Amino acid sequence: LGPTMAFANETQRAQLSFQEFHSFSLPSQQMAMIIFPHLFGFQGTAAPNYFGEYNYVELIPYIGMASFVIIIAALPLKTHPKRLFWILAAVAALLYALGEETVIGTLAYQMPILNGFRAPARSVLILALAASVLVAMSLTALETQTTAKSRWPLNLILPVMAVAGSFVAVSAQYPTLTAIAADRGVIVDPLTTNPAVLLPFAFALAALGCIWIGSRQPRLGVKIFSLLLIAELTWTGYKAQWILAQELTSKDNLDTAVFVAEVKAQHGRILSISGIETGERALSPNSNLEFDVPMVGSYGPLLPTHFANLTGMSTTGSFSTQRLNTSVLQAVGASHIAYKDDGAEEILFNLGCGPGITPSQVVVDLAQSMRATHIRVTSNLGCSVDVAQETSVLGITIEHDGENVATTLLKAGIDTAEWAIRREDVAGIIQHGMPENTRELPGTDGIGVLSVSDIPLSNDGSAIDVDRLSLNFLLGHGALAIRGLELVDAESGLISSVPLNFATRWPAGTLEVLGDNNKGQTYARFKPWLGYAWLVDGYIETTTEDATATITREMLPDGTQLDLSTVALISSKTGIPALPETVPGGSREGKVTTLNRANGQISLGVETEKPRYLVISERYHSGWSAKVDHTPAPLARTNGDFMGLVVPAGKSIVTLEFYPKDLARAATVTVLAIAILLVLIGFDKVSRMKTARNIRAIGDDHAHNN
Repeated sequence: LGPTMAFANETQRAQLSFQEFHSFSLPSQQMAMIIFPHLFGFQGTAAPNYFGEYNYVELIPYIGMASFVIIIAALPLKTHPKRLFWILAAVAALLYALGEETVIGTLAYQMPILNGFRAPARSVLILALAASVLVAMSLTALETQTTAKSRWPLNLILPVMAVAGSFVAVSAQYPTLTAIAADRGVIVDPLTTNPAVLLPFAFALAALGCIWIGSRQPRLGVKIFSLLLIAELTWTGYKAQWILAQELTSKDNLDTAVFVAEVKAQHGRILSISGIETGERALSPNSNLEFDVPMVGSYGPLLPTHFANLTGMSTTGSFSTQRLNTSVLQAVGASHIAYKDDGAEEILFNLGCGPGITPSQVVVDLAQSMRATHIRVTSNLGCSVDVAQETSVLGITIEHDGENVATTLLKAGIDTAEWAIRREDVAGIIQHGMPENTRELPGTDGIGVLSVSDIPLSNDGSAIDVDRLSLNFLLGHGALAIRGLELVDAESGLISSVPLNFATRWPAGTLEVLGDNNKGQTYARFKPWLGYAWLVDGYIETTTEDATATITREMLPDGTQLDLSTVALISSKTGIPALPETVPGGSREGKVTTLNRANGQISLGVETEKPRYLVISERYHSGWSAKVDHTPAPLARTNGDFMGLVVPAGKSIVTLEFYPKDLARAATVTVLAIAILLVLIGFDKVSRMKTARNIRAIGDDHAHNN
């Protein structure tokens, strides 16, 4: 937890707002999923598709009907003395999971450290743990029969009442549930034939049967119930939540293995443009770890701010193709690229949602002149809840024969809107409305919104010729995604898509296409790749922000072209020695060999005729330390978010080791906590032994007196 909190301070979530903190809370209307796990559908090949609140993985508070029944059944019994603690833990976890709907969830935002973690629904893991412990305590109590026979009817009456009450509650909620499903294009079965209701009911009846058997033969009842619990968790948990969901992903293309083998042999990295939407699991962020595929990006909410500003990467692992240029790809160490070139690329403005992040303009040249009366824009806003109605978010300039022939605007609430405008946790605070024409944003389980707007190019609606489009982002904050552009000629009825292809944006010879896979992706070598690490003649001192701007613009402050093969941009010079030359230029003499990259350790063999600056395309962090031939050497933040150090003339071995101070502190706290826990367990054990000896002594005295 400690290292995570420390790292969070370097990310775009260094300080969560109240709404961000409560995002992915468990909606109260979905509490029934605790015992009816598929009441809101499946995320997988099974029907119906999930139609609850986004996102499915975060909102599965499942403990099972059998567990629920057995816990209720054992309430009248004398069980473990710590049962009350676990009951309170389960209740507290559930209330916290509900987020701002409860006082506990609201107060949690005021607690330091805790308010750095969003998604309160994750606390259902504590609920599940508490339920597991309570089930074990309940089974033990039922097996040992620690209650009077006269109270045994309560063991059936209470769970029967609880089961009946849960089904009454679901029946009352079902019309609303059906309406929600219909609104999101999902058809659910009637209540009396819906397996999501009937299957838990069947498990409930079976659990009640086990309790009835247990009232006569306790051990047999417990054994049968254990088998029932395994059956329920296997089907509704493992099978439905894991196996069916995995069936959505087909087997990976064998050609990918050849592509990956080349990358690994060169100690390179793959930059996969599409992020988690790649369609190829081996090249999908985070899944790539399963296949041991080296990649530039990753999927995760803790996205480093400097890295996002430089690359335009989102938390889904996708990249802004407008942000990527030769210098950016060189800085991140991308040797290969996987991209889709089907004309369906997106234009993403301000993807990191921070202030002043480039690019602010994108120019699209058409292969041939097109005639149009309207431009159709498919788009969505992001991080824009405070953007007011009718705010101009994008200026569109139309050119023909080198002259501006039309200018129009894309406006919030009229032509586009926040993608999450339907989400209950943010809908109430969004300051603009929903456009008339919308459709579902793919990959958001029906909750995301795309806006489609036809904007006239002339006041009288007449057609004009179009050669070039200039798109100018007008917001100082927030983000805008252009998912599609079409030129519409209302006079002829012709609709022409504006191609936004990735490959055509690069100079000739930059990309060497290796082939395509069956997912529609193209694999290519990035020819100007400088390597995992490389040598330059000099460095320029600047700020991290200015280094990022210089690389994204490919222009030095003096107006000359940036060449990362000859100069580095450093923003933390502490202890870095001067070089004979500190200006751009010179040859690329010298050699760097990657000897090892694994488990937080890097070894590089360096050979150079003069002292030079070694650039390493690994993210800078204060936890890294470097040695040159076993002698400590200072590291500097280089090229916006990476590392570098000065190496001497001749042959040398550079070794780097990653061990952040926060990890050492956290390890110390963990060891102390374990030690305290062991001491407490020891005291408890000694206390129990003393109590047992006292009981035996009293028994012996009683027997002696008799």
